[in-house]
Amino acid sequence: MTEHNLTPAEQELYHAEVGALRDGAIEFAAESPWPVHPEYTAIAVSYVGREPLAADIVLPRVTGRMRSTGKYTVYNESDAFALPDTELGRVSRPNLFYPGGKESSYAMAAHGLRGYVPQEDIDDAAAQADPLRYTVRVLTSILRRVREKRVATVVTTPANYPAANKHTFAKDADRWDASTSDPAEDLLSAIDSMWVMPTHLVLSNNVWLKLRQQTNFVKAIRGQQGDKGILTRMEVAEKLELQEVVVAGAREASSNPGQNLTVGRTWGKNALLFAQHDASMGMEAQPAFGVTPTYGGGIEVLTSYAEDVGMGSHGVIVREKRAELMVSNRAGYLFPGAIK
Repeated sequence: MTEHNLTPAEQELYHAEVGALRDGAIEFAAESPWPVHPEYTAIAVSYVGREPLAADIVLPRVTGRMRSTGKYTVYNESDAFALPDTELGRVSRPNLFYPGGKESSYAMAAHGLRGYVPQEDIDDAAAQADPLRYTVRVLTSILRRVREKRVATVVTTPANYPAANKHTFAKDADRWDASTSDPAEDLLSAIDSMWVMPTHLVLSNNVWLKLRQQTNFVKAIRGQQGDKGILTRMEVAEKLELQEVVVAGAREASSNPGQNLTVGRTWGKNALLFAQHDASMGMEAQPAFGVTPTYGGGIEVLTSYAEDVGMGSHGVIVREKRAELMVSNRAGYLFPGAIK
């Protein structure tokens, strides 16, 4: 396989990643039967970047010189709002202000999947087909959906938020799929109550389908243009003064193996306002809703040849090491069960 087999998007990442990865693969190959494969790693990395799921926006990956275990500081909330006396006399000293914080620890967990491709499948493949490449894409996709589930579970659990940062729907008539509800008022009240201005609104796909057609919400967004219609994410983001409205469309199997396949929504019936920052700023920016510190360069692909699998097979491992962290629950506001 060469770079000419990659799509344009993959080629761009190929040139950025392959040099360093190949050097590492050469060193690794001398010690292990599973060397890092630069070209297939470039495919896995580009696949993650091209089709981001909500998890990559809600808790963005932070890569670079990240250790597998480490510490980070949760700053005192009072420091963000403190107004000490800053006036200086001609010969006076500035008042002393010592920022505080609570030190927290994190430990990354390794995640990976392995697959085998028989040599005969590779021999029988068409000139432009690459079964190993396909296997890398499938394994990467599954890893991403597992991460999506982990992040969705963490950030949609009401117990993870203080009482002031989660909404209570007293009755079904208040939920956003009821004609009697006022979603705009709920969202504006939440924005006003948050200690930091939110940048994003993430909605489960089924919540978005109801919300974008809800009569009162359409009228609130479009004003005098009427109370019927279908809103776009850009309209809602503009009116609420957010950077983006994110629709979380991930699904997962809700049936057991061997049963007829049924699927459910990974993000349930929830909505979440949150404040986020540029992931390149790492874990130092505050306040930020959360981050995902990731070991090394993120996802990597290892390969080997297994003589004892079938008539000979090529093994592929896709893996990464990460930790999903809610750094500041005050930077989020949860609407659990936004629709019936």
